[in-house]
Amino acid sequence: YAGEAAEAVLLELRARRHSLAEEVEELATRAAACSVAAREAEEAASRALSALGATGPRRARRTTSPTALLSLLHGAERLASMLAGVAQTVAEFEPSLRARVDAGSLRAGGLAAELRRLGAAEAELRRTAAEASQQAAAIEVEIARLESEAGATRRRLAEAGADPVPSVETSNDELAQRLDRLTRRRDALGRVNPFAKEEYEREKERLDELSTQRDDLERSLAELEALRAELTEEVERRFSETFAAVQANFEEVAATLFPGGEGRLRLTQPDDEREAGIEVELRPAGKRVTKLSLLSGGEKALGAIAFLFAVSLARPCAFYLLDEVEAALDDPNIGRFIELLRRYADEAQFIVVTHQKRTMEAADLLYGVTMGGDGVSRVVSRRVAQDGRVPAAVGA
Repeated sequence: YAGEAAEAVLLELRARRHSLAEEVEELATRAAACSVAAREAEEAASRALSALGATGPRRARRTTSPTALLSLLHGAERLASMLAGVAQTVAEFEPSLRARVDAGSLRAGGLAAELRRLGAAEAELRRTAAEASQQAAAIEVEIARLESEAGATRRRLAEAGADPVPSVETSNDELAQRLDRLTRRRDALGRVNPFAKEEYEREKERLDELSTQRDDLERSLAELEALRAELTEEVERRFSETFAAVQANFEEVAATLFPGGEGRLRLTQPDDEREAGIEVELRPAGKRVTKLSLLSGGEKALGAIAFLFAVSLARPCAFYLLDEVEAALDDPNIGRFIELLRRYADEAQFIVVTHQKRTMEAADLLYGVTMGGDGVSRVVSRRVAQDGRVPAAVGA
């Protein structure tokens, strides 16, 4: 605002200079008027004197009034006095007025230069103020960014379990306590290991390797889990198919071994086939049996044979080895067992270890071990005739 004050002073000086110039001009005008009047008076006096000089030769002819001449003379003297006074006044005031005008002009010039300097300074100040405002805005933005980064850093430290960073408002006592606590923690760490960086690099490399192995194991585990789920699904599907086939075979075989009766298989837990057991239900003709424990030994043996054949028929093989499965059967049930063997003899070969005569008679070929009089065991074989008679040995 210094520029505005200087400009006001300059305007005031210009007004004063203009007023003085008008005053000088007025005085000059008055002086000029006085000069004109003086010249006119002087000319009048000259004319009067000339007139007085010219009256001498002509006095004889006419006479001039003395009063008129005296009045004219006094007027000329008065005008000359006025002219001298005006000239003196002009001479007295003109130097001071011109000095005042010149001083005002010089001061006005100095003030104009000062005004220009102050204007340039004001422009520089405005530019500096604008730059300072821009810098202040940039600093505020930077402060906001740093505060945001500080907040994020505090959150990361809190998540990492580190002590919180003290704020600016933290008291000196709190800072001293924190410093003491950190000092104790530092002392508890012991001496600095100069090879810590190398050890860290080795451990980090080991950690990366273990992490890679862990990722591989997790990926392999996921693949195994998927394979296990797939296998479980396949096992359940095949179990369902196989159990359905075994169940159908068991019903068919049970009908053969128990004429007029029936038998079936069922799961103890139908909703969970993996944990379910298999329960065998048999009902011989004319009996109402709910538990296998109530069956006779021969009926239990027939039930076991029916289950073995049901499973075997679900997954047929080239031959079967049966070791005294009919040992507990009576003759009627042995006959049913032999009938069962003959039914499936065209589909597979049955090798039966037995001591039952009826089973031997039903066989196509017999093999046995006998001991002679010399105490040496020998293997003998006999081909059985179609009528069940045992012919002579076919090999020794």
